[in-house]
Amino acid sequence: DDMWLPTKLEEQLKVFKEAEGSVAIVYSDYEKITEGGERSGRVVKAPAKATYVSMLKGNVIGNLTGIYDTAKVGKVFFQRIHHEDYVMWLSILKKDFIARNTETVTALYRVRSESLTSKKFSLLTWQWNIYVNVEKTGYLRAIYYYAIYACKGFLKSLI
Repeated sequence: DDMWLPTKLEEQLKVFKEAEGSVAIVYSDYEKITEGGERSGRVVKAPAKATYVSMLKGNVIGNLTGIYDTAKVGKVFFQRIHHEDYVMWLSILKKDFIARNTETVTALYRVRSESLTSKKFSLLTWQWNIYVNVEKTGYLRAIYYYAIYACKGFLKSLI
């Protein structure tokens, strides 16, 4: 349902080539489109850089935009868990790698009324599980990151 724009991979590979050695993931901004495929101009802008700690505050890598360097990190597979893409990005970044944004729009994200991201309440329970059971942050840190995640998620839904 989502779409890559024609220069997506070219732009991302350029960032890998120009970046320092610790860059293992490259992602981009993306634009939301309607169910019918109409572009809306509603661009989700991600930060220029992401680290393990910054990603604990919420996933800034739109799964439709992210790629990782298998030469640096090997093959990394999704776990059987909700938010599997987020867990995968965290597992890579936890090894002292960083992620960089192309700072361009390279993909189009189709917003559907029945999509997972439209069911924010379910996502909150999945996020808590990641903090406590996957990343084992401890309850106090989980509460801290969870509060930031919930606020950022609310603000993102307004875009």
